[in-house]
Amino acid sequence: MSEALDLAEVRAALEADPVWAAYALADLDPEYAERCQWHLNADAVLLLYDGFDPPVVFACGAADRLPPILTRLPPGRVQYTLRPEHRRLLDDHLEPEREFRAWRMALEPARFQGAAGPGIVEPLDHADLPAMLALF
Repeated sequence: MSEALDLAEVRAALEADPVWAAYALADLDPEYAERCQWHLNADAVLLLYDGFDPPVVFACGAADRLPPILTRLPPGRVQYTLRPEHRRLLDDHLEPEREFRAWRMALEPARFQGAAGPGIVEPLDHADLPAMLALF
């Protein structure tokens, strides 16, 4: 874990976009924190997570605040989770073997109108499989 870094500041920066930063927010948990190197510059966060091989690079926040902390990228192979505006900053530093886009989905409870009523979640079972496959 990064030394002398206020994790409350990291959390605050990540919580500005909790859907995008969901995995990084989970990495603040003590179970994962020792595998993390956090780098913060104002409202931009860079996370190097060595719990996987290759390690994961994650960025969040204002793209114009990232360049000073991009020098912290490790040499060698990495996986990355980057928004397009962050990815463009790394064009000169990355030689991707492959890239793919991933989608994040989130449910806003206040806008959810389930069959059982607003905000009520019903468990799924085997009968729901055709609808789930259609969704994907």
